[in-house]
Amino acid sequence: MAIADAVLHHLVENIKCKTLFITHYPLIASALESRFPLDIQNLHMGYEEVSRVDGTREIIFLYRLTSGMASESFGIECGRLAGLPESLLTVASKSSSDLQHSVQGRIKRKKICRSVELVNRCLTLEGTPNSEAIYELQNIKQSMMDP
Repeated sequence: MAIADAVLHHLVENIKCKTLFITHYPLIASALESRFPLDIQNLHMGYEEVSRVDGTREIIFLYRLTSGMASESFGIECGRLAGLPESLLTVASKSSSDLQHSVQGRIKRKKICRSVELVNRCLTLEGTPNSEAIYELQNIKQSMMDP
């Protein structure tokens, strides 16, 4: 991720050339677009999604650049377009789902730990309850209630 960030900074600040740069790092993409709004534009290939009866989905790429970042990666669908065996794509889909659940679990655990820290700070004499801690707790609570 650091290398991708450094390369993009170098291209924008020093080389100043037109570049098509593909990344799976949305934090880098959005931060650089904010920092260099006249030089960087996040785009993705437009698509339509069709759900199949068997539970798989078909992605139809429209070959039209669309503003903003794609909401997700379509590696499995690209593999299907490339003719990879369905058995391999099934394993990849399961692996992708497992990884996604793992990351979501880690995020939830971090939010819980942070909440405990904030509540502890509010309840001890070391720190007095402040509006920042209470506001952060409210945001964590809201984000954990969202599906």
